Amino acid sequence: MKKVRVLIADDSKTMRQVLHQLLDEDPDIKVVGEAADGAEAVTMARSLSPDVITMDVQMPQLNGLEATAAIMSSMPSRILVICSVTEGREIDLSLRAMSAGALELIPKPR
Repeated sequence: MKKVRVLIADDSKTMRQVLHQLLDEDPDIKVVGEAADGAEAVTMARSLSPDVITMDVQMPQLNGLEATAAIMSSMPSRILVICSVTEGREIDLSLRAMSAGALELIPKPR
């Protein structure tokens, strides 16, 4: 069975490590790359062609929504936005993420 190839995009090295460890627990998932900012995520998405991309919102260069829109315009992918959100901001951010092409918004653990 082919493994699901995942690209992690988050400016926090700690969060990238946590996500990588969590994803490594599933034998059907392979993390193929880690991007530290939105521009790097776009470049890596083009070169790696991952099956799924986890995308933070607040990142340097391009933010996660801008990176998502750039990826979706040139090489559509399954993008899951994983970010810190407050309840009041969650609905607005979810709609903006979906408009950019993300499949889902998942809150980061507190």
